[in-house]
Amino acid sequence: MSSSGFIRLRLEPYITKQDTRWRRAVPSRIRLIAYLLYITQGLTYRQISHLLGIGIMTVCKCVHQCTYAICRHMFSTYIRLPTPLEAHANMEKWRQSSNIPGIYGAIDGTHINIRKPCTDGRHYFNRKSYYSINVQGSAYK
Repeated sequence: MSSSGFIRLRLEPYITKQDTRWRRAVPSRIRLIAYLLYITQGLTYRQISHLLGIGIMTVCKCVHQCTYAICRHMFSTYIRLPTPLEAHANMEKWRQSSNIPGIYGAIDGTHINIRKPCTDGRHYFNRKSYYSINVQGSAYK
């Protein structure tokens, strides 16, 4: 199974929409493709809209909903916090290297440059005068 197939199966319950009397829902496969085109290829919402034959705002919603579903429902698969025993060992290592007690890990962040989102762009405009997403990472010794 491809990685996108695996991701789709994991996310499908969270990104699937129902058909209504007025419109057919965009299938979860297309929703995921829109998301992947945006994050892996850097295509604009307009380009993705043209490629997939869906509206620009629909692409925007697909990207946001897939991102939310990944963060909400796949977090525990890829991020693991230390056990109390590991945390205690890490605190000792950090104390020895930094002389600061009680630290068992570190989190740092960086701004990843993005294109202005189609909605709420002002929320992504940072203090350095460009659009970005603040990404954080952690390190345990």
